[in-house]
Amino acid sequence: MTTVRASRGRLRTISRESRHQGQIHRSLPGVVDEAWSGAALRNLRKQLMATQGELAQILGVAASSVHRWEAERVAPDRRSCEKLSSLKEVSRLLDKHFKAEGRVRFFTMPQSRLDGDRPMDLLGLPSAMKRIGELIRAILAGDFS
Repeated sequence: MTTVRASRGRLRTISRESRHQGQIHRSLPGVVDEAWSGAALRNLRKQLMATQGELAQILGVAASSVHRWEAERVAPDRRSCEKLSSLKEVSRLLDKHFKAEGRVRFFTMPQSRLDGDRPMDLLGLPSAMKRIGELIRAILAGDFS
């Protein structure tokens, strides 16, 4: 499914099959094929217990961009979709082990186990899940070095 701009600036979703006249096209490895609706963005933001401004900070975009995405005035660009998908995966991992409070702080604080990077700086990178997963396992093991 792909979101495209329809008449009068509204967004609509069409399937890849209809775009390519019945031909089935597969996504390339590493290419995000997840469409982000306003409701999905809002649910992720609420799951993180974050404001639009805090989510914007985590994604490295303006707060007004998050507002426009949630209102479905525009769709997130490819890079932001990659970051949102990584954020969703990391959030699922955090849900298994930690309370929801402090999620924004987790993403925005530099971590020594990530060589001083913040988890939000890794979102969208191919190694994000591996490195953040290792950080979470170290925290669970009590290794704070």
